[in-house]
Amino acid sequence: MASWWSWAGSALGVAFLFWVGACIGSFLNVVAYRLPRGEGLFSPPSRCPSCETRLRWTQNLPIFGWLLLGGRCRFCRSRISAQYPAVELITALLFAFFFAAWFGETSGQAWFGGALRPAWADPGIARMWPMLLLVYATIASLIAMTLIDAKTFMIPLSIPWFLTALALVTHPLHAAALSARSVTPLNAGWTIPIPAGAHGVGLMLGGLAGVVACALLLKLRVIPRSFADFERWAAESQRAGAGEQAEALDGGTAQLGPLLMRVLYLTAPAVSLMAGGFALGLQIGRPLEATLLGTLVGLGIGVVMRRYAPGGRDDAPRAGSRPDQSTIEPEWIRYPHARREATKELLCLACIALFAALGWFLGGVALADQPPLWMRALAGASAGYLIGGGIVWLVRIFGTIGFGKEAMGMGDVHLLAAVGAALGWLDPVLAFFTAPFFGIAWVVISATLLRGKGGVAVAMPFGPHLAAGTIAVLLAWPLYDRLVGTLLGTIAAAP
Repeated sequence: MASWWSWAGSALGVAFLFWVGACIGSFLNVVAYRLPRGEGLFSPPSRCPSCETRLRWTQNLPIFGWLLLGGRCRFCRSRISAQYPAVELITALLFAFFFAAWFGETSGQAWFGGALRPAWADPGIARMWPMLLLVYATIASLIAMTLIDAKTFMIPLSIPWFLTALALVTHPLHAAALSARSVTPLNAGWTIPIPAGAHGVGLMLGGLAGVVACALLLKLRVIPRSFADFERWAAESQRAGAGEQAEALDGGTAQLGPLLMRVLYLTAPAVSLMAGGFALGLQIGRPLEATLLGTLVGLGIGVVMRRYAPGGRDDAPRAGSRPDQSTIEPEWIRYPHARREATKELLCLACIALFAALGWFLGGVALADQPPLWMRALAGASAGYLIGGGIVWLVRIFGTIGFGKEAMGMGDVHLLAAVGAALGWLDPVLAFFTAPFFGIAWVVISATLLRGKGGVAVAMPFGPHLAAGTIAVLLAWPLYDRLVGTLLGTIAAAP
């Protein structure tokens, strides 16, 4: 009887979280549609985008509402995009899967044999639900950012900022609550990797304070904001006759062959040098460092190669002629002062490094040798934020300085920083390594699906690949765990 109740309780939990995920997915569709337009997320109520008729609750049911309506508005009969039920279903499946894999039980045994469960989930859902909440918030944020970035080539910073703030609050409060009850959550320390000593805690908290100080100095204009004149340059460029190029790009499509080649030229060097760095690192005994260096160099080379791929030229169209979509670059790639602007970001980097060094020194002086768990948990979230964002930021700064074109967007920096704050520093590093493979996979799948059909490919920035890499790390953590164990020669920490 106990086994039956255990199975029934797990099944009910999975069903409940499936429906919660579907509702969250419905909200993510609203976020992806309204946020880029500057509209409110909660008001006005849901309505048809074509006839603007307010939808009834029966027509707004996640997944089933679209099916019952046959994919068309009941009032004006305009077609409703299949994106809506797809996003709702994907979110629902992810929510249900992670609960089943990490906390579900059947006949007293963990679902999937417990093979997919991270170490922090062992104490059970009653103690670890705040961490599961962070995982769900991360998944929802990644889906929202992917939907917006894929359409607009822009990530609204409010989304990663929200996830970062939630992580920086949840981790220390969760640790403090368990410590107050004299509960040891994990034998290994915490749900994410955390520094052990006072110097490490001070270093990470100092770095986080440096980020806050840098934001304040930017607001007060003590440090110049990079790319501050981009919008003015873009407006002047449009007035000069180059606006048609931006219009063609804003349509979101380009000829299939040239576009896919540009993606391949960007990601293939990263994958190749990643493998080469790993092989060389094994020989010299530094596989992780060599793999990371190979990936960074490969992405830098990819930025250059992308410009020489078919369709990668940014030549201005002749007067009176309409630009060919296969030969246009995004406006930010054509911005002529990228090297100068990226140099300004070194000031922010220096500010953060200075505060981190100061924190390391003060931590050793002011903190006990073993700081309280809540402080170490906050430092662990700070480490994830700094390392996750720092990887992409370094590629952005030095790639832009080296090649004179903006290498990565700041939205990508904030995306991976937020992932690190929620999941710890190791997950964004692994996601960064995985993202180029998704870029190549997108090339292959797009070429296969659209071959010979005269279709067009949707331009895909790097942010969605980073998001997909993060989901892959969560889904296949045991495989990554063994990989990291091979690289480090030890068992990796839990995600």
